[in-house]
Amino acid sequence: MKRDRGLDLSKFIGMTGIIIAHCNNIPVWIDYIRHYEVITLILVSAVLYSRSFIQKKEYEGLILSISRRIKRIVFPTWFFVSVVIGSLFIASLITNRPFPYDLNTFIESYAMINGIGYVWIMLVYVFIGIGMPFIVIGINRSGLKQKQIWALLCVSYLFYELLRCIIVKNQDNYPVMYYIKNTILYFLIYNIISVSYIYLEKEKKRIRISFSALLLAGHFLSCLFTDFPVNILVGRYKYPPSFFYLLYSFGIAILIVEICDSVKDKFAWADRFLTFSSKNSQWIYFNHVLCIYIWNEFFDSDKWGEMFCFLFVGAYLLTLLNEKMVKVISAGKFNVLKSFVKNIF
Repeated sequence: MKRDRGLDLSKFIGMTGIIIAHCNNIPVWIDYIRHYEVITLILVSAVLYSRSFIQKKEYEGLILSISRRIKRIVFPTWFFVSVVIGSLFIASLITNRPFPYDLNTFIESYAMINGIGYVWIMLVYVFIGIGMPFIVIGINRSGLKQKQIWALLCVSYLFYELLRCIIVKNQDNYPVMYYIKNTILYFLIYNIISVSYIYLEKEKKRIRISFSALLLAGHFLSCLFTDFPVNILVGRYKYPPSFFYLLYSFGIAILIVEICDSVKDKFAWADRFLTFSSKNSQWIYFNHVLCIYIWNEFFDSDKWGEMFCFLFVGAYLLTLLNEKMVKVISAGKFNVLKSFVKNIF
């Protein structure tokens, strides 16, 4: 598939937002702005993924395609979790500090629910990888018109909001609600967002921009009619995504993708970097998490800008090292190691 510089640029902006989000002591206004990051990455992933099966107009190999995609998400994540847990275990032996994780953390980490943290977004990608193809194909084969599709998506979202309110209200009383919240709710909302954008992309540019403006207007109006100083922390409405969070994040994410598409020709000089960043986004994400552990262990600076520079540069350098290592191993004679590297990197 031919690369789309606009989507590569959008993904880079989304990944940069995630690195900012994980810095310590970021200013409140930056913490507010950066909440475009996850939804931007979701929209880019949805577009790229949909092109792989919609444009072909044939679905015989869909199950095989889905299984390959899931493996590309799950295997590297399990490897990353193993590296983190193993490193912390060795560190605890050397320093005589207690090991920070219990069995439940192990299980949740490999299930990508929560656990060591940071890996929940990989479960979202798995959910999209499983759900979105069947939803889009089902809608396309149903013969529904565009207005009927939007009505279906609106009803689906209302069902999600109703379910979200019930689960959030009862999660303290029923422990099972925690797992429903982190699985069923995430499956529903991120597939609704992904499918919505797939069909929004078919509309004219002015309609997409207008839809983005409508969402953002709704967000800021909701701030005016509520306690703005409380609501300024958009992140508290993120897990799971609520209406207030989605008005902002979805609106900004659409705007970012549209702007990046409009200015992409001006970034031809950055093609090599953007391609590297986009192709290796999963490992840039993992490596920035490793840099977080290193920073928290060895640095005591409370300046978020310094931490951001360390995480950003460290993540890209480690990913570049990964890429070089993969090339060396792939050119070697050890077939088992080559197979392992192919599945992980």
